[in-house]
Amino acid sequence: MPHRDDKGSYGIMPNYIRAKFKGAYYFFTVVTYHRVKLFNKEYARRCLREAIHKTQSKRPYETIAFCLLPDHLHCVWKLPQGDAVGCALHTFFCLSFICLEH
Repeated sequence: MPHRDDKGSYGIMPNYIRAKFKGAYYFFTVVTYHRVKLFNKEYARRCLREAIHKTQSKRPYETIAFCLLPDHLHCVWKLPQGDAVGCALHTFFCLSFICLEH
């Protein structure tokens, strides 16, 4: 379990070893910085929705489950046979940050 720093944050994301199987199911959680309740805001939900649609058009995947809470989200994705999790997730996060910066 990662340890908290003196400000109560977890600090740098650990470099866990992840299995990278093409066409596999992946569960992941995304937590906002300092657990800010970002997803209570319409613009943040709109950016997230846009990032999801753009990612699916560039790196098709199937959403098995999606749970959006005010300060984090949980997803289960099934990737196509020709794609590994790194490509789809990288595209998703890049598009999310680009939208939120504008």
